[in-house]
Amino acid sequence: MIKNVFDELNSSKFLNVLEKMSGVENIVNINHTHGESIGSKGSGIHKTYKDGYLGIHTDFNTFMDSKLGKLDRRINILIYLNPDWNEMYLGHLKLFEYKNLINQQKILPILNRCVIFNTTKKSWHGHDDTLNCPSNIARRSSLANYYTKNLDKNKDFEGEKEHNTRWWINDFKDIKGN
Repeated sequence: MIKNVFDELNSSKFLNVLEKMSGVENIVNINHTHGESIGSKGSGIHKTYKDGYLGIHTDFNTFMDSKLGKLDRRINILIYLNPDWNEMYLGHLKLFEYKNLINQQKILPILNRCVIFNTTKKSWHGHDDTLNCPSNIARRSSLANYYTKNLDKNKDFEGEKEHNTRWWINDFKDIKGN
């Protein structure tokens, strides 16, 4: 069943809708190109258990595809798979405005909720409160990443050098990663 979801998320029809909705043109369908149903680095099903969390971060910006070459990461789609998720369990996805902690969005990870956002050097996100759920329950989500072909071998679409995931620790000046 989840294979069908990823197949749909990578269909030409959906990619056309995604391009119109996001403003990102020429999205590359790596999953279709490779004949795979779940995909590129980071895509797939993610689970976090009691006391787990995902620190606030921005994502890696490029991906070297064996067939298509260097690609720029552009869009994330999260679909939550949590029936009966209680707000007291925490685990809200937090989206932060760059360098503005006051302006943040908190999104409860309830069943079938879908979150789509452009992946940029300013797209800080994560769920940094430790989960308060029973030990037999996990926070589950499916993640699909979308890319465009890189046009500059030394920099991404924003003019940034290639970097791994950047983690925000206490403030936006204290970033680890390269």
